[in-house]
Amino acid sequence: MKQLQIVSCVVVVLTSGLFQAFAHSSEMFEWITDPVELAELGFEPDGPGVQRLVHLPDERSLEEQLADRIARLPGDIGGASVRWASVQATDFQPLSDGGTYATMGNFIYSCTQASANSFADAPIHLADSRRLAYFDVWTFDSSDTQDVNVDLNRVCQSDSAPFTPVVTLLATRSSSGSGGNQFSFVSIPGSVFTQNQSCSYWVRARFESGCDAGNNLRVQKARVIWD
Repeated sequence: MKQLQIVSCVVVVLTSGLFQAFAHSSEMFEWITDPVELAELGFEPDGPGVQRLVHLPDERSLEEQLADRIARLPGDIGGASVRWASVQATDFQPLSDGGTYATMGNFIYSCTQASANSFADAPIHLADSRRLAYFDVWTFDSSDTQDVNVDLNRVCQSDSAPFTPVVTLLATRSSSGSGGNQFSFVSIPGSVFTQNQSCSYWVRARFESGCDAGNNLRVQKARVIWD
């Protein structure tokens, strides 16, 4: 059974296990310990600890959520009022040297069927000390049997001491069906604040079944919206 904890302080450090959890306000998370699930997420079973933010149902209607998202998007380009950041297809890079991929002229990222790696990462740069609100994902799916998953991750370390990194899966979206171009989003629960002094953020694309679907599964874009 996965361990469930609520962290309600800024930093918790257990030096005996070189574990450090970074949280603002209340973040509810669960540790991911199943080696099979860790491998599916692109992590080594015996690597740094990986935890997942627990997502509670958003009680608002879809219309209310969409209206809230749209209200956050306007802002001067590069100005302080901007409340979002995004990555597009060619920001992604294979997780290992054996990964091969296609971009179709910069508009998409898909791993080829001959690829030795089905994961790709893209760093995303977020404004500091902001509460994360939504994770948006654009994909293409014409596969009848497989999907592409897109995750928002955070990795944190001590500011000035050699501590083992702590990875947190903050949000994930998956393509569904086989209808072609798709857009989906998920609200990020609780009070998850960016902490750029201690943490870095990245988006990971995960293609199922070792890239067997090839160009039928594509990542187009991902975006994070904050307060």
